[in-house]
Amino acid sequence: MLLLRSHQHEADLTGLTIYRNGIVDWEYQCFDGSPRDPDRTAAITLDILHADEWPSYPDRLERYPHMTFLGRIGLAATAYNLRVAFDSLDPVNAHLKVHDEITVTNPAQPDRGTVRITNDGAICWRCRVRNQPHGAEGLYLSQITNTITRALTSARNALEMPRQSA
Repeated sequence: MLLLRSHQHEADLTGLTIYRNGIVDWEYQCFDGSPRDPDRTAAITLDILHADEWPSYPDRLERYPHMTFLGRIGLAATAYNLRVAFDSLDPVNAHLKVHDEITVTNPAQPDRGTVRITNDGAICWRCRVRNQPHGAEGLYLSQITNTITRALTSARNALEMPRQSA
């Protein structure tokens, strides 16, 4: 795993793993102590899954202040025709129907892979490298690195949706 540090936000930690079979995992977590920001997390998710056609929308999620963190991100994703599934990796939570993560995909662009977001704000993007074993339908490595860069530095992420203050 290659650990990366964002210069834009000192407390951001990212990790990139490229497996022999062509699968790529990118993980992102913010450790600055501020509250989880559903707007910023939704913006990163939309950047990763290439939902390019969206207006400036800082007010959209603010209309639902009593929704859960994952519910607000799911709402933003479905507004742009992304597929959202609520789930849990914890067997006890799954049995009790308690959802502690969501999985988001873009059915119009399945090569973009899958984004999982946990209740603590961690983001994990899984995709495939094109032309690797079983990866004919994946992304070129340059597309993957450009996507990560855009997700961390885009104008909508940095300017339209500033971090909430603690």
